[in-house]
Amino acid sequence: MDPDRFDIFFFSLDEPYADEHWRLLSERFPRARRIHGIPIIAQAWSQAAELSGAEFFFSVDADNIIEQDFTFSWGQSFPPEENSVYVWRCRNEVNDLVYGNGAVKLWPKARVLEHKKSMALDFTAEVAGSHYVVIEKIASSCHFHKSPFHAWRSGFRETYKLLSQAFTGEGDQQALSRAITWMNKGLEKTNGVFCLLGATMAAQFFFDDQEQKARSLLHDFHFLKEKFEHVQDDPHTWLDKLRRTLPEPARDQAFLK
Repeated sequence: MDPDRFDIFFFSLDEPYADEHWRLLSERFPRARRIHGIPIIAQAWSQAAELSGAEFFFSVDADNIIEQDFTFSWGQSFPPEENSVYVWRCRNEVNDLVYGNGAVKLWPKARVLEHKKSMALDFTAEVAGSHYVVIEKIASSCHFHKSPFHAWRSGFRETYKLLSQAFTGEGDQQALSRAITWMNKGLEKTNGVFCLLGATMAAQFFFDDQEQKARSLLHDFHFLKEKFEHVQDDPHTWLDKLRRTLPEPARDQAFLK
């Protein structure tokens, strides 16, 4: 096993900036390969696992631009463990959060294939379980805000996921803090209003559905597109309106700074 030669897979779906990001990645790393047009995450990642020639493979989301000092070398003093998912840090270009959302990841091929039919809200968490390992190095930046719809969709899906983590079991205060940031920071950035609007709509959607019966709709891209099209023409007005009418649990958590 040569950790510095693991396959690199670039995953794209409908992102208008994907071709440019793919060009940037493939020019620097000719061994990279592209998986395109598969909307179900588990299916896309399973295809990469089947194509991978080693026990592990790297993933790069379409909205990522790789940092100049990151080279997809393992760089650790220990070999990767067969059940672990390794997650580098990613910098969000709208709200400046730095964590695992959209980050470069190293996946164990066998574990991914075990979850090829998964519809989990958080595929990484399901595959990793207790073997989620953070690598404290920023490997990439996330530029999902290059289109209004993708800014909105990212805000909606990630905030719902974070709120689910925050209000499940013992609760995750770090996830709650990140959700609050998604809902409040970055309005002045390109398409920032769409990101904040998506995050705020996710909070409303989450607290109106406390049993989380509708969480599978986060995988329904037709449903997401319809929700976006309902608000796309006047995002500032919709954001102001939704902030005034959020369910009581959201207001109690001081979501609106």
